[in-house]
Amino acid sequence: MGKNARDRRHIPNLPPVERIELKEKHTAAKLVLAALGIIVLGAALAVALTGMLRVERGWRDIENNGEYGVHLSAEVRLACDLGAGEESPGAQFRRITDCYSRESAYLYRLLDARNLSGDTGNLALLNRHPNEAVRLDEALCEMLEKAETSGRTHYLAPVWDGCLCLFYAENDAEADAWDPARNPELREFNRRAASFAGDASSVSLEFLPDRNVILRVSDEYLAFAEEYGAETFVDFGPVRNAFAADALFDALSREGFDRFIVYSSDGYTRARGDAVPPLTFALSDTTEDGKPRVPAKVQIAPPCAALCWQSVLADSSNPYQYVRADGELRGAFVDLSDGGLRAGAASLFAGSAQCGCADLALALYPLYSCETVDPRAVDALAESGISAALVADHQIHTSDPLLALTEVYGSAVRQE
Repeated sequence: MGKNARDRRHIPNLPPVERIELKEKHTAAKLVLAALGIIVLGAALAVALTGMLRVERGWRDIENNGEYGVHLSAEVRLACDLGAGEESPGAQFRRITDCYSRESAYLYRLLDARNLSGDTGNLALLNRHPNEAVRLDEALCEMLEKAETSGRTHYLAPVWDGCLCLFYAENDAEADAWDPARNPELREFNRRAASFAGDASSVSLEFLPDRNVILRVSDEYLAFAEEYGAETFVDFGPVRNAFAADALFDALSREGFDRFIVYSSDGYTRARGDAVPPLTFALSDTTEDGKPRVPAKVQIAPPCAALCWQSVLADSSNPYQYVRADGELRGAFVDLSDGGLRAGAASLFAGSAQCGCADLALALYPLYSCETVDPRAVDALAESGISAALVADHQIHTSDPLLALTEVYGSAVRQE
């Protein structure tokens, strides 16, 4: 017997089947039976699909529907408490998905400092036309005005371009070419670029009526940019997603959503809703032998904005860091004084119920992108309603004694 042959001993002894032929006069009956079969099958499929597509009440991650082109959703995510109001969970899910997808794609185009995007008056348009008036989108004008009042880190665009190459490196040898700590030529380029960025006579923004803006760039800086092939003068760099989180938060709020959390892969969070559970963030530090660890977690109650920056704890979801083979982490924060990549604390948390993520980031950036964070400078932010916790020298410093620390392990806590 061939191995594929059927062994008749395993065929059950079935009773004979009487074959009945429907005569032509039963054609109508056959059609009715077929129609009934289709109806029953359709009803079964409808029930199955309804079960599969039913949207339950409660918290749910919202995915981008991809209908509006390239978007920021890989970096700026959204979770929403569906069905908390009068609107059904399904209807709310469809509305918030569309709003999130649309705004995420728009923000990607708006904050792109290198590529023009049709009718969008974006950062690339500003960078392409130095010393010319260009008409920008209102949202971008508001972001730039806020950045202007907080410092000059948005003028570090040429240095940030090199940082992106570092983060995309495939190995340490490739990364070394884009790390100013290991490449003397790049270190000198960064130093000069940072010098221009910090000088208002070299680069500045002039805001005109009707959303027109002029990027003023000196002849010396233009010559420097041409010599090195630099094409960007303004970019939000590591605070880009802070602006994006705020803009998305505002758009969702305008649409009437009132229980949601916007969060980014590089540490920014905006939460709306009085009854939203407290948010928990892990602080980072190193052990005595240099291994990363979590010395404590900090909690903050919504509604709030928060940031949590890490300089020793690698995060695979954060695209703005590079981890060397020996475990050393290279981050995204550029010191305006000389263009070096620095973080003055192992981790820094800040939260507020009075301002947004961009306000937090712009206030803390110059305090963090240095050799050592000064706790007194962080404490001074309490006057602006900002509570902070930082880890430095294996100690946790908090500026607000009411800031909730949990799971504290192995680090002294200073509260001042």
